[in-house]
Amino acid sequence: MKKLIFLGLFLLSTLLQAQERTPEKYHNSLKFAPFRMIGNTLAIGYEHKFSDAYALSALSQFIYKEQKADYQIGFVQDIGWKMLTPPTLEFYGISPFMYFMPYAQFGTFNFRDATFDNKPSGESELQVKEQLQFNMYGGGLLVGMGFDIGKKFYLQAYFGGGIKANTLSNDPHSYYGFNDIWVSKGMLPKGGFELGFKF
Repeated sequence: MKKLIFLGLFLLSTLLQAQERTPEKYHNSLKFAPFRMIGNTLAIGYEHKFSDAYALSALSQFIYKEQKADYQIGFVQDIGWKMLTPPTLEFYGISPFMYFMPYAQFGTFNFRDATFDNKPSGESELQVKEQLQFNMYGGGLLVGMGFDIGKKFYLQAYFGGGIKANTLSNDPHSYYGFNDIWVSKGMLPKGGFELGFKF
């Protein structure tokens, strides 16, 4: 009986020591693209790691801009399949990594170009020059590099490009004030910077 108790305590001690030596791995992360705020866009995303080599990435972008009588409202969803190279170096808790990511993208937008016409009575009447709704879709390939900062944080930058199309029938640049990144068609570059938190 004493031998069994001793053996049980020994196995339990060995298991606890092994768990302490094994680094904790996080399979989920939330991310945020801060520079998109410059273009009146809130970009937040989620990633799930299936292994050290593969991850599913999603980035949702909410666009809102209003200026006097004009407005732009939109939603864009990016979905990508990340193929990662595992970190091989570590310097003061910072580990670099690289990845390739084919992605698909789709979005929907509402746009209004209008002015207020001031009447002699002092009242303002809305004059709509153009109002439309259109969809955008595309896909391509990105190459990225990032850094794990400690156990829970990372930052990454990526570049690449792909094909983009939309349902606009006119020249997209005729829509004055609308961000070219959403209305342009054809082969286009794509890049970005993201901050992430693992959990």
